Amino acid sequence: MSASAAPQVVVRTVASAAVGAGHLRRCLSLALRLRTLGAEVAFALPSAPPPFDAWVRDRGFPLHEIGDALAASTDAERSVTVLSGCDWVVVDDYRLDARWHEAATARGVRVAVIDDLANRPIQADLLIDPNEHDDSDAKHKKSLMPRSRLLGGCRYALLDPAYESAPRYEFHPRVRSIGIFTGGSDPGQASVMSLQACRRVFDGLIEVVSTSANPLLQGLAAAVRGDPSARLSVDLPELAAFHARHDLQIGAGGGATWERCCIGAPALAMSLADNQDTVLPTLARRGIVAAFDGTPSDLAALSRAIGALIDDPRRREVLARRSRELVDGRGALRVALAMLATRLKVQRAGPAECDLVLAWRNDPAVRALSRQSEPIKLEDHRHWYAASLNSPERLLLIGRIGSRAVGVIRFDALPAQHAARVSIYLDPSVLGLGLGPVLLDRGQVALRATWPATARIEADVVPSNAASRRMFLGAGYDGDAPRLIKLLV
Repeated sequence: MSASAAPQVVVRTVASAAVGAGHLRRCLSLALRLRTLGAEVAFALPSAPPPFDAWVRDRGFPLHEIGDALAASTDAERSVTVLSGCDWVVVDDYRLDARWHEAATARGVRVAVIDDLANRPIQADLLIDPNEHDDSDAKHKKSLMPRSRLLGGCRYALLDPAYESAPRYEFHPRVRSIGIFTGGSDPGQASVMSLQACRRVFDGLIEVVSTSANPLLQGLAAAVRGDPSARLSVDLPELAAFHARHDLQIGAGGGATWERCCIGAPALAMSLADNQDTVLPTLARRGIVAAFDGTPSDLAALSRAIGALIDDPRRREVLARRSRELVDGRGALRVALAMLATRLKVQRAGPAECDLVLAWRNDPAVRALSRQSEPIKLEDHRHWYAASLNSPERLLLIGRIGSRAVGVIRFDALPAQHAARVSIYLDPSVLGLGLGPVLLDRGQVALRATWPATARIEADVVPSNAASRRMFLGAGYDGDAPRLIKLLV
């Protein structure tokens, strides 16, 4: 695949009434972000019963039903034939392990695995664990192969792009309405039981959300019809508005947890699957969600937990604030950028990037590692920026992946020394994705094309900026902080 061709990505995941919709939902979120960055994405599922097939096709993605080939080691090879010619495969299926990943790698395909169990060998270029954990590295130490890179924690929560800019929940001290969403397949009739528990302590509006893949949907619909103050919403394309319009949410501890956090919806969450058992205690300990440690069938205990939250506006306000601080809605974007890092290109900065560059530069995370740590005033920056664009002795470049600007690199000419001084920083929201070394490399290529007589590049690195020092040393620079030097001839 040439560097100029659109990146080709296949998403291998699973969705069914038994498995639920969570894997497919988070994969769709990642696929939408990949597409905005210029990738072409297709889906491969063992089967795709309604409504899951429509979820994929209605968003404009090709869908391949590949058959469930997991019985023997040879099946792993057979099941990846759809990967021919692609650059990446995203794998989100708890049944697939290193055998399948290696079969894909043998075809020259890079592998990104989404996994939050850490219960089997994984051979991947990239492992994404979007669940919050006290130590993600330790969690995956035994299952992850050495060459794999881990993106762990809810900074990488795979939410629909709508969540980045969706309206957040506005706190109200009185619970005016309650939302219930316990997963696409509603394990154990949790929705009906949550509705019944709520009714013991609350007589206002309750909205229950489910999907047409819920095998218990008919019974749930009957329960809602029997409650004049309840309503049922089915197959919503995403749940941002639902999370924002209710003063209390009742739900499972799966992927919707991060959606509720992003919107800042105070929630009582319950564990309805094994992979949720370790997540909820961590979030509850930090005061991000209220965790119900019983089962939904214990209506008395569940109603007491709901009633306690209804009667405690101060706690709900804290839950809303802390959850909103945890998830920003850009997790899928970060993963997509990490996957497409080698597609980064640089181009001359223009007037349109002026204020964006200042926003990056004035971010506290960037200022903390800069020689000038005070914020720069807008008027001063605009004057400097206009002069920089017109200066023959300054090369100002913007790094982009697709249409997304991710960083800036600047070279100041030192003509008498046949040298240039480099300055580089990234959009703070995309730090930690491995983009810095790629931006530096692309910038140096542009420097040599623009000023071919340059024999040396100098970099001034703040001694406390260990990450920047590692980046420059890895790119062939040498010396002692703060001055590092790279010879070009």
